[in-house]
Amino acid sequence: MTDERGVSITVTHVMTIGITTILIAGLLLGAGNMLEDQRRTTGDQELRTIGDRVATELVTAADRGNRTNATVLVRSSQPGSSVGGSYRVTLTDSTDCYQGSGYDGCLELNAFAENIDVEVPVSLPDGVSVEGGSAQGGRIVSVYNHSDYTVTIRGDGT
Repeated sequence: MTDERGVSITVTHVMTIGITTILIAGLLLGAGNMLEDQRRTTGDQELRTIGDRVATELVTAADRGNRTNATVLVRSSQPGSSVGGSYRVTLTDSTDCYQGSGYDGCLELNAFAENIDVEVPVSLPDGVSVEGGSAQGGRIVSVYNHSDYTVTIRGDGT
């Protein structure tokens, strides 16, 4: 009679180590994907918040300009970077912004490091239109030009 218990214990240990390794690798991979998804979601929300602020400043400039019959500049300080890198804010007169909802214009925010693009609709007072413009993240100027009843954005060079 031969004793085969030693082989059985060795096979059991090898199988246990193999299964444990596969489970740990799966957990690490899943956690990495979850963190990447969370980073993209956070970046999307951060850019959307910045876009909402800039849209509000555009409306504020237009309202103030209409009330005072003057050209108005609203300077603001937005975060200089988003999701670990620079971003750009572009104002367009696209009415197809935000799934074709028919707004007066659209702010498009692009985070270059993570390749995240966000659209924020802009609804302006009656009679005011959009003139395209863009700015890097950071100091942004929202401009209402009373002579042609337009709003635009630009970087603050000061």
